Amino acid sequence: MRLRRRLQRWRGASMAAFAVSALLALAAPPAMSASSAPKFEMGRVPWTGAWGPYTLSVGKKADQARGEYAPENARVSDAQGILMKEVRADRILVLDFVEMNGRGAPELHLSATSGGAHCCVTDYYFTHDGGAVRNLLIMEGANGGVNGEKDLNGDGYKEIILANDALAYFGGNPYAATPWMTMIVGWNGRRYVDQTRRFPQRSRQQATEYRNELWAARRKTDDMAEILRRMNALGYYANALVTGDELLATNWIRRYAPRSTRNWLLRQRAQVKAAVAESANKISVSQVKTFGDWE
Repeated sequence: MRLRRRLQRWRGASMAAFAVSALLALAAPPAMSASSAPKFEMGRVPWTGAWGPYTLSVGKKADQARGEYAPENARVSDAQGILMKEVRADRILVLDFVEMNGRGAPELHLSATSGGAHCCVTDYYFTHDGGAVRNLLIMEGANGGVNGEKDLNGDGYKEIILANDALAYFGGNPYAATPWMTMIVGWNGRRYVDQTRRFPQRSRQQATEYRNELWAARRKTDDMAEILRRMNALGYYANALVTGDELLATNWIRRYAPRSTRNWLLRQRAQVKAAVAESANKISVSQVKTFGDWE
């Protein structure tokens, strides 16, 4: 009987303590983290969030003349308010968190635009694994940019899938006739580099789509017909080029493309190769404190 009373008193005290702990937990404000910070929405500034021990903020440059159209910046500051990194741009388009390497805290991804027609988007990736805030990648996307991140080979590191506009305005074509390319950027053990040939599936699919469109347009006679054929021939050839399928594409174009389209493309193959090779220069890394600029 005494033992039963003791157990009842112990259970009562334990339940009371549990109830108090639960109430305290509910009353306590949630700790800010990359996942619990309020989601950033383009144009809704000022905005403040957290990234592990760092504070993130997006705001506008003090510019009375431009008012709500003033350029913006995204800042990373430490617990003492000391600025670690800053991105300046006409607009901050994206601020999100992506686990890129399967360890530590998620990485910070910022996408920013310089404003203006058809230009220019730049994507930035930062990490604070190891303590210090470091830049991992700057991608000068121009009219393109990041479409997503995915571990394509299961090694724990995510590749970055990009839309590449390396052929914008090529050969006198209007911007609306720009053929798009897929670019895959991946970690090589030291830094992010172009690895499109290592992961060719998306580029081959895009090449096939352009080839099919070229086939469908081969007998068109309207005012835009030749521009449409040039766009598709160029898209087919360039996407085949980056996957090592150049000869296959060249032979198909020689055989099936109308003469005007075929001649236009084949005499410019060297320029196409140079423009595609230039894509590697879109990728860089820097440990400066301030990225971008305000005009």
